[in-house]
Amino acid sequence: MKPYMNRHTLAFYLFLITLTLGSNSAHSATITWTNTSGGNWSATNNWSPHQLPTNSDNVLITTPGTYTVTFDLNLNYTPTNVTNLTLGAGGGAAGVQTFVVTNSFNVGSQLLVTNGGVLQSTSGILLAGNLIIDHGGLFNGRFVSFLSGAGITTLTIQNGGVMNTANSNFRNAIIIVTNGVINATGDTFGPVTVANGGLLTLVDGYINNQFTVAQGGVFDVLNGSGYNFTQVLGPVINAGTINLTNSSLNFYDSPYNGSLVN
Repeated sequence: MKPYMNRHTLAFYLFLITLTLGSNSAHSATITWTNTSGGNWSATNNWSPHQLPTNSDNVLITTPGTYTVTFDLNLNYTPTNVTNLTLGAGGGAAGVQTFVVTNSFNVGSQLLVTNGGVLQSTSGILLAGNLIIDHGGLFNGRFVSFLSGAGITTLTIQNGGVMNTANSNFRNAIIIVTNGVINATGDTFGPVTVANGGLLTLVDGYINNQFTVAQGGVFDVLNGSGYNFTQVLGPVINAGTINLTNSSLNFYDSPYNGSLVN
């Protein structure tokens, strides 16, 4: 056997290396929405480049303009749709960019809704490694289950971000800080921390894990049309403000430490 490769063998290995590099580069891309008239996620001409986002892509719905992107694929919630998704072009003159999900959607790493962005989920399963509503971003949800995706799942509402939700199930850790706001009716939450200017308003809801109202945080419990009480099933740590309005707050796991302000 010769101690060296002949030119045909060398050419074959060079071909394999080139093919491998090309394959790896094709596995990750930044896909940007470009149709400022709005439209369906599944239409390739709405994207630049003209291809549907895949589970390894970073997706940007950040082109200025007022329009709605509709996720029209009817897929099982288990497969990852994209790696990262950023929604929002900055608000103001940049307009409002709305992303509507009517079934299920899975972001493997981070879903960021920022200024000018509106995430609207009307039913189904929403998975994300981290969901961040930031700088005036808005999330409107109803009958949504927000579950653990890849990594450590956290829902963060901050810097003027707002989440309006009803009859949804959030099994992840929730952090509300710096003028972040959640308005919720009949929802079930995992561990919750309200801190440093954050506000959680809850009507007839459940918190199934530790609940912390840190200094500067506010928790408003309002009277609803249903049970007229909110249940906290985990330990409660209160160094902020809890307000009850014609409602009651029930604690099950440990004695309540802190004060109620009526």
